Amino acid sequence: MMSLRGTPDGFISQGFPVRNLVMNAFPVVMLDQIVGLPDWANSDYYDIEAKMDDETVAAEKKLTPDQQKEVEYSMKLAILTDRFQLKYHKETRELPIYNLVIAKGGVKIQPTPKGKETGYSMGPGILSGNGISIDSLAESLSGEVRRMIVNKTGLDGEYNIDLNWQPDSMAASAGSANSSSADPPLADLFTALQEQAGLKLEPAKGPVDVYVIDHIEKPSEN
Repeated sequence: MMSLRGTPDGFISQGFPVRNLVMNAFPVVMLDQIVGLPDWANSDYYDIEAKMDDETVAAEKKLTPDQQKEVEYSMKLAILTDRFQLKYHKETRELPIYNLVIAKGGVKIQPTPKGKETGYSMGPGILSGNGISIDSLAESLSGEVRRMIVNKTGLDGEYNIDLNWQPDSMAASAGSANSSSADPPLADLFTALQEQAGLKLEPAKGPVDVYVIDHIEKPSEN
C-alpha cells in the first residue's frame, strides 16, 4: 500500500521505492528525467516521516504556492542527501516532448474578464477554473501525458478553461463497466483538448532538464 500525504509540518511517505522519492524531490514529469539510479532504487521500499521546525513552518505559510513547492523540493532533497547520501548533477538533453499549438478550427476557450476572481482545480480527468495562463495549462498537463509540454500557441493572457477527459488509468475498466450506461464515454486528453479547448498536442523533440544520479546508497537503520 503506497501513500503520500502532507502534514501541517512536513509529509509522510509510505511504501514508495526510492525512485519515486527521488522523482518527488525534483521538478520532473517523466522517468527519463532521472538517470543513473541503481536497480535497488526500483525494488526497495521505504517509509519516511519528515518534519520541519516551528519557525520554518511559520515562514512557509507566508510564501506563494510556487515558493512553497520549492521548499518541499529542498526538504525532500535534504532527506535524500542526509539518509541516502545522494549526489547528482543537472544536464539538458534532447528528449521527446509535446508542443501545445492551436488546433484547426481555432481556439475555443474564452479570456477571463478583468476583475473576475481567478483560480482553478485539477483532479483525475478534470481541469477547471478561471484566470489560467496557457503556460500554466501546459505545466499542469505535462504530468498527465508524462512528457514536457511547451506552449507554442502564442496566446497571452488568462482564460476560462473547463476540460474533462478519461484518465488513462481508468480507461480500460470504464470501457467495460460503463458499456450499458446512458452517458457516452469521455474522450482521452488529446481529443478533449481539441474538442473542448481548440488546442492540440504535437509530438516533437526539445531540450529538457535531466537529473543525473552520481551516487546514492541504501540508508542505515534508524
